[in-house]
Amino acid sequence: MSGSSPPDCEAAIRPEAPGSRSSGGTWVDCLNYASRMTSEPEPRPENPMPVPATGYTPPAYPPNPYGGYAYAPPRPTNGKAIASLVVSIASFMVCPLFAIAGVILGNQARAEIRERGEEGDGLALAGIITGWIGVGYVVLLLLFMVSFFIFIPFSTSMD
Repeated sequence: MSGSSPPDCEAAIRPEAPGSRSSGGTWVDCLNYASRMTSEPEPRPENPMPVPATGYTPPAYPPNPYGGYAYAPPRPTNGKAIASLVVSIASFMVCPLFAIAGVILGNQARAEIRERGEEGDGLALAGIITGWIGVGYVVLLLLFMVSFFIFIPFSTSMD
């Protein structure tokens, strides 16, 4: 490489003028030009961990001799808890008397959950609360109907 002229670093840094045609020139290595002028090859850094021919690097830690971690299976959700919430919500759309069934199912579900250690206590509690709201709605509806049919005939004149 001795005897070659140094590259034009300023031309490599200057941007081309807009609209000019580029010949797709070569990239100029201005920073390492002086080091390439010597006949000695550049020293390569040693790899502290050689990579096998497969391209796979060995793991940093050895595998666990006792096997993988065992996770406990999830606890099942109580079916009566789900049914309690569904029936209590459906009582507002289908028949308000179903709210009583939602309260009963919710109380049974909470007892089973305490005995068996299952999941779903929040669902059962939500079913009980929603069921009692439905029962209150039924009571208010019955009071309104009774007052409507008892007091309305007496308020009209019979003339």
